[in-house]
Amino acid sequence: MDNRDNDLDSLIDAVDVDELMPTLTTGFVLKNITEGEIVDTVWFYGHRIKKDSIGGDSLFTIKNLYDDNDGDSRTLKAILNGMEFFVYNPSPAIINDPDNNIYNGIKWSDNINYESAYSIKFGIFNLGGFIPGISYPRQYQIIFYDEVIGQSEYVYPLLEATGTPIPIPPTNVNFQIIDQQTGEEVPFGYVDFTSTADEVTPGFFSAKDRIIFFENLTPDSSVITFQILNNAVEDITFINNYGRILGEGDTLNLYPDFPFTGNSKFRFKTEGQKIDKGKAKSELNKITVVPNPYVVTAAWEPKNPYSSGRGTRSIKFMNLPQDCTIRIYSMDGSLVKKLDHHSSMLKGYEDWDMLSKDNMEIAFGVYIYHIDAPGIGEKVGRIIIIK
Repeated sequence: MDNRDNDLDSLIDAVDVDELMPTLTTGFVLKNITEGEIVDTVWFYGHRIKKDSIGGDSLFTIKNLYDDNDGDSRTLKAILNGMEFFVYNPSPAIINDPDNNIYNGIKWSDNINYESAYSIKFGIFNLGGFIPGISYPRQYQIIFYDEVIGQSEYVYPLLEATGTPIPIPPTNVNFQIIDQQTGEEVPFGYVDFTSTADEVTPGFFSAKDRIIFFENLTPDSSVITFQILNNAVEDITFINNYGRILGEGDTLNLYPDFPFTGNSKFRFKTEGQKIDKGKAKSELNKITVVPNPYVVTAAWEPKNPYSSGRGTRSIKFMNLPQDCTIRIYSMDGSLVKKLDHHSSMLKGYEDWDMLSKDNMEIAFGVYIYHIDAPGIGEKVGRIIIIK
């Protein structure tokens, strides 16, 4: 539910039957935090209305995930203001990320170990004989307390055979459930199967209990989404492990993997090119001369435009720092040529036409080159010329 008229029929979200089940994203918005510009960058369905420069409405075609010819309707590449974005719109699923202590969509607070905690099953609502739930773009946090703090709400699972709603009435609970992204409380139903009455107060989340999540689409319409089931058959094991039941200081985070929504926000920061002098110094040994040895000619040398003789000779110094000075010496130490190299970061080479500082062709033999890059370092090597 994105508060947008996605199919241009003047109806929005729950009022529009075509948008009633909000399980797919329509796109995302990029904000240029430097210039304050906000752009509807990528939309996944054909067209949208956009305000023009004089405040009117105009229809424009937008990018469709199905038209980028990469074989995957969930991905899209887009370029905006010189930045390339790769968008992946995941299918509804459950996140499993053990590196961040998320196991099968579940993450306990740090004071509870997944291996010794209750066995919790989290996923789409699925109970034999009833219509399954749908995926909804929320990630939940359940916060437990040492006392009853409120009640669940009525929830109405529908019988699969007849569509008849079966009411599950409110009951006391010792927990609160919030949306991790917005912080708002979310509605839920609760089935309390307290199995250890001497140890667990009714309404306290414990073995065999089930929490059913739902969304109110309109004042008189709702849809069931996810559920969690405490799959343990008794509470004694948990009590023995922790000396208590779930209460103050305990949280349970739930992570379905859902498509983008209006609450999903990303911030990108770009920086201009700069020289990492430490890295440049460590890579001075990558400076090289090609070809070396130079034997008669090089493949890239231009042809002679005249009828006789040969064209310009050329040797290239490769992998140079952005600013440096190249000095070429004969074996007796005489300076043959000085080249000043100043380039963009993407042009790390310098040509030498094999002419001396007096504009004379050099003789064959061995030459020494010295490269000095201020603030970075120096490199010395040799060039062999065979004519």
